Amino acid sequence: VRTVVDEEIEKARPLLVGKPVEMLVIGDATPRLHALPRVLGLMLGNLLANACTYTERGLIEIGIYKDQLTISDSGIGMSAETLGKAFDPFFRGNPSNPSGRGMGLSIVRQLGERFGWPVTLESKFGVGTKATIRFNAGLGHAQDLNPHRRAGDPASTTS
Repeated sequence: VRTVVDEEIEKARPLLVGKPVEMLVIGDATPRLHALPRVLGLMLGNLLANACTYTERGLIEIGIYKDQLTISDSGIGMSAETLGKAFDPFFRGNPSNPSGRGMGLSIVRQLGERFGWPVTLESKFGVGTKATIRFNAGLGHAQDLNPHRRAGDPASTTS
């Protein structure tokens, strides 16, 4: 998972050129996913692109945990109404923004459903958004391969 995260961060960095935004990776879990890395890469790439597009300053944080991956940003956030439509195909939270087609979050949700990795969004307008991809979903699709990590200990690291 960490390799996919690092690759997608590098692909997203050009979206932050000229913005005072830091990307930070936290957590030291090493889940093994039973799917092609490209699936997670596509999901994470779409979520990071949104975070980079809608964050003008501050922080984008990617958390790698035993049973989930989180992407949190200090961007513009979404109203409850926008959040309720965020996964709808062709829905764009900011129609005046020329980037995107309104398919990214729909694709993320569909892939998540296909692989048993539910995706949720939490957001507060003017504060930011947090996306969570849950790997376990009761299906045993992820296991932590780090024998030195204690349960419940997210032990922060940076990169």
